[in-house]
Amino acid sequence: MRLPDCLFCGRSFRYKELLFFMGSAKQCPRCKNRQYISPDSRLRGALYSFFFVVLFSLGAFFINASPSLYFISGFFILIGAIAASPLLIRFTRKEEPLF
Repeated sequence: MRLPDCLFCGRSFRYKELLFFMGSAKQCPRCKNRQYISPDSRLRGALYSFFFVVLFSLGAFFINASPSLYFISGFFILIGAIAASPLLIRFTRKEEPLF
């Protein structure tokens, strides 16, 4: 997995620029053009989120552990999902519907 490049000037986005990125469009710092998250990236992010929720829920259901263990493991799963999110983003030149 790689960080995405600007579709207009080819500049590679930095990890910290995409880490807490929320929204559908990102502006390139160099050429100032807007790029939109591809539907494939949005779907992939939703599937990964669903996977983490199911993984955490099944772990909580089948493993009889203390609530503090659930909280700590949920926290680390959330941190891992946020840390991996910039690597899942791909851009398109125009906004496209998910389906």
